[in-house]
Amino acid sequence: MPSTAWEANFIRLKEFADRNGHCNVEYKGDLRYLAKWVGRQKSRKLSPEERTKLSDVGFDWRTQRQKEDDAWNALLVKLIDYRSKHGDCNVPQNYINDQQLGIWVANQRRLAKKDKVRRDRYEILSNIGFTWVLHQVHAKPRRKKTAYDDKWKIIFQDLVKYKERHKSCDVPYNYLESPELGAWVSTQRRVFKGTTFMYGPAKKMNVERANMLKSIGFNFNKNTEESSAITVSLPKKDGNDDGDGSKFAV
Repeated sequence: MPSTAWEANFIRLKEFADRNGHCNVEYKGDLRYLAKWVGRQKSRKLSPEERTKLSDVGFDWRTQRQKEDDAWNALLVKLIDYRSKHGDCNVPQNYINDQQLGIWVANQRRLAKKDKVRRDRYEILSNIGFTWVLHQVHAKPRRKKTAYDDKWKIIFQDLVKYKERHKSCDVPYNYLESPELGAWVSTQRRVFKGTTFMYGPAKKMNVERANMLKSIGFNFNKNTEESSAITVSLPKKDGNDDGDGSKFAV
């Protein structure tokens, strides 16, 4: 039969479980003594009656290490599921779908830097392709949007309209109706090819812009130096004209 002291502590534990829905008493404040008592029940020899009473109130018989292992293994399962969907274990720390998983992955790397990852856990993570040093896989920070981006899209829309009228994106460099558009088209070809510019190093076209141009049938291979002049005939000024009219490039 349980002692009076044991019964008193059990009653305190039952009241705690009724309030909180579990028997995991934290070692803090007025609960420190009860937390110690709970810990001792896991290591001492209990009578069948005592064990039954504790089980009836939902007593967690696991040791602290067992609890930590269960929590770690649960997150490992989540990481394996992430890898099956994404092809790697590089969960972002601010992973919106599971912030706990992102923080846990980051913590494993921090612990490894301090040589504080248990050997068995290190081997498990390594065997599923965990990247311990992430610097080599960091993506480059996204370039901030600038006023030039807005200007680029405006001229792109001008090119779309030109394509609708002329069934081609090959705007002449000296296009009279819009010299800016002609020069812009030539520049896009140079940027795409990585041609060195007179006033600085070659630039490289980003994927988004290249795809936008490709979507409307832009010809990147056209020689930017070749003449794409459009000619128009001028009306006769006098009777000495041969009737063909003078021509000039626009």
